[in-house]
Amino acid sequence: MAHVRAKRRTSAALSPPVTSTRAPNTQTPFADALLRVTSLGMSSLHALPVSGGRSIEDSELRSKYRDIFGDAYLAADGSMSGAVLDSFFRPKSSLARAQRIAAEAFGADSTFFITGGTTLANRVAIDAMADFLTATGKAAPRVLADRTSHQSAHFCLDRAPLDISYCNQRFCCDRHGRTWADVNDLVHRYREAAASGDHFDLVVLSGANYDGAMLDMRTLLTELLQHSESLNLIVDEAWSAINAFHPGLCENTALAAARHVLAENPTKTIRLIVTHSAHKSMSAIRQGSYLHVSGDDELVQRVSMSLYRNHTTSPSLPILASLDLARAQAELEGADLLDRSLACAQRLGLLVNEHPEYSGFSVEESPGHDDPWIVPDRTKVLLTVDPSISDACELRLRLARDYGLYVARVVDHAILINLHIGVTEEIFQRFLAALLEISTSGVVGPPSAGTDTGFLVAYPPGIPLRVPGQKAGSEEERRLTEIHKNNAELFQA
Repeated sequence: MAHVRAKRRTSAALSPPVTSTRAPNTQTPFADALLRVTSLGMSSLHALPVSGGRSIEDSELRSKYRDIFGDAYLAADGSMSGAVLDSFFRPKSSLARAQRIAAEAFGADSTFFITGGTTLANRVAIDAMADFLTATGKAAPRVLADRTSHQSAHFCLDRAPLDISYCNQRFCCDRHGRTWADVNDLVHRYREAAASGDHFDLVVLSGANYDGAMLDMRTLLTELLQHSESLNLIVDEAWSAINAFHPGLCENTALAAARHVLAENPTKTIRLIVTHSAHKSMSAIRQGSYLHVSGDDELVQRVSMSLYRNHTTSPSLPILASLDLARAQAELEGADLLDRSLACAQRLGLLVNEHPEYSGFSVEESPGHDDPWIVPDRTKVLLTVDPSISDACELRLRLARDYGLYVARVVDHAILINLHIGVTEEIFQRFLAALLEISTSGVVGPPSAGTDTGFLVAYPPGIPLRVPGQKAGSEEERRLTEIHKNNAELFQA
């Protein structure tokens, strides 16, 4: 499979990240090409796309389509490829240019746009790397895998012809349930394997996770490369793609760290595939993912073939365009937007930890604060709530129901707040106002079934769980817990 690459560079002289010396490139060749094509109002005699909404012109459901998607999206969601727009698997024009600009921006040799999410990107990466390694003659290449990797990596590794070892099954976590890799164990296993002459052929890492724990990539790569002449890596940085565009954060990304380590070890080799779930930190449509390759021409070709084997032949044109646009926005505005997020995180910590009106809440220390291998992602804030004010699950429910603020992660007595670049000052102020109101008014948490102060009613269905004078046992406690988890409202009367 042919693929257009960024200009090839020697490992010791790879270009610095975009935020240091490269001027922002705001060109969006694929997005522009899609806009040109959709403006023509072209009718399809091929597949039946919803393009322009023609198949629903007289439908009673048209208004719902338009309210959800909008006319512009309906027009862009076409089924055009080849000479009209570009080939997805053998790009030569607009998509090729968009991917080449993205590779230059992130500091990769090649970048692929993927419309099936990072779950698919990880599958493409592992399939390509397994193919690359087995081509050397090894029947079952040895893999050292991060236990905290996303499920997609585990499932793909399980299916590949690989001999897999996981770093410590008792992966690191804190008292709130946040997790990150046991890097000490990973390094120990890699070092011991190298000393015995039975090297690991591939290391699979979760570089930045959901809980806000990022690996100190430069230190880790330096340590691993001390024990081998070459290093093959797949790094899932699902939650930190935007960091490549911030001067204070880019140096810890896998691609930048590999450049620095290779500059210090010019006789050694790093082959690296990095996957980015773009929509988690950049302005891309969901399921948009970047897959970056660095260090080997043959590996790039293996990735291209793996993409062909695994990716849908009907990629979403709006998702592809959003990846082009998201990269351009990140180059132009990413650093400023990240600064806003970091400032919000700092303000939140100061408010809840120092001001009495927010006394029902506290900000926990960053994950891995005492782990030298971990760098905290400070845009992920773990907010603990005093149980006397609220149960964490009830807090999450009230934030959504009463304030229009969605939180996904609840751990122990805390909720995880992701202050991404889409959290505007207005949204942040609304969140602070919600915390203040909840802190002063309180939230009804799960009452105990062992009391006998009156009626206890769950709605729905509105049938008393307890009547005055009733003493309840363990079964009633269990029922209350289950009802509370199901977000039913509890009333005492």
